[in-house]
Amino acid sequence: MKKGIIKAIIFYGVGLGVTGLTYLFFGATAGHGPGLWILIPFLTFLIGLFWTGSTLFSYFFKNKTDERKGIIYSNIVVILIVIGTILYTRSLIDYSDTSDTKKEELSASQNGDTTSIMLNDKIIYLKIKDSVLVDKRDSFKESNK
Repeated sequence: MKKGIIKAIIFYGVGLGVTGLTYLFFGATAGHGPGLWILIPFLTFLIGLFWTGSTLFSYFFKNKTDERKGIIYSNIVVILIVIGTILYTRSLIDYSDTSDTKKEELSASQNGDTTSIMLNDKIIYLKIKDSVLVDKRDSFKESNK
């Protein structure tokens, strides 16, 4: 059983080490998504799932050895840890900031010789005939940057 556990520890340790080296060399992100480093633990996990399935098949349909039992137990522990970590980190995500965004409403109107532009029900531009009485358009451009 110790041999199986040691094999699993070596396998996942190599996966973790290669992940760390990839993160160190290529960095955290690839611009618009996760970096290359996230692919390695994902593939390590998938290979571990396949390894667990083939070992389970060999254990039940061929011969039951202590080494296979150790591989099965250690892989099941790793799988549970990975799934638990994913579920835990997903429970920590807070999506409240996406619903709190305030949309700005810009409206323009013209009535006879009067032209007005309003931003969120506040006049930012008011023109009567040829005279501009209020012009706050530039101040809103500066504050939105």
